[in-house]
Formats: sequence, C-alpha cells, structure tokens
Amino acid sequence: MTNKSLTNLGLVIFFLVCYFVGSSQGSVRGSVFDENSGEPVGFCNVFLENTTYGVTTTIDGFYSINQIPSGTYNLLATFIGYDTARVEVLIEDNKVITQQLFIKESGVQISEVSISAEREIAKNEVKVSELTISPKQITMLPSTGGEPD
Repeated sequence: MTNKSLTNLGLVIFFLVCYFVGSSQGSVRGSVFDENSGEPVGFCNVFLENTTYGVTTTIDGFYSINQIPSGTYNLLATFIGYDTARVEVLIEDNKVITQQLFIKESGVQISEVSISAEREIAKNEVKVSELTISPKQITMLPSTGGEPD
C-alpha cells in the first residue's frame, strides 16, 4: 500500500469512530403544563437529576435537551410556586423521547403572623439659627457691580 492509501484508510476509520461515538446519544423534548389550568408554564427549569443536562422552557412551555448519553434518568421540572414534577425516562441511541410534564401549584402553610409597632412621638421643635455678620465682612463679600446703598 502506498502512503496515500494508508492516509485515506486512516481518515475513513477516524470518521467511522467519530460517527459511532457521537451517535450514542439521544434527546428528550416536550412541554411543561400547569396541572390545574392546562396552561403552559414558561421559564420553568427542566433537567436530568444528578447531571449537568438541563434547560429553561420557552414562554410556551417547550423544552428540548439534546446530546444525552444513553441510559435511564429522572427528568425533573421545577418552578417557583409549584411542586417538582419527576418522571423516569429511558434515553436510547439516536432516539428523541417526547415527554409532557404537568406541575401542580404548591400551597405553603404558614403559622400566624403578628405585626406590632410603636408610634413615634412627632417632633415639633424648630431650631432657628442666628448668624452675626460685621460691616467689615459685608464689604469683603464679592459683588456683581453697581452702586452701594
């Protein structure tokens, strides 16, 4: 074999390895909805638990997480004022999983709230200041011209 043939063979092997290594990934996409109203939840966090894979939904509640290694994951959706939704998903090579998520508003129970205050006494005291100026100090003041009085 010549050098050119070996180079071409090496390139073919390199691209095949890249194709097979890069193709062992999948995707998950879908939308997040309010369980009670059915309205989409925009700007909700959707992520795979214990990984760095995650996104924020669009204003229409749509999300898409790509290039996920094959395996089983817990898909979570979190948003302020809502309970966390958790669904187990199986990511397979070269497959796109569609998973709709429904989150429920959370009710926070708080105990009694007491508000107390003391009224502050109004201050009516006005302090007037007094300043004594001598005629010499007056003549030393800059003037804008004109005749003295």
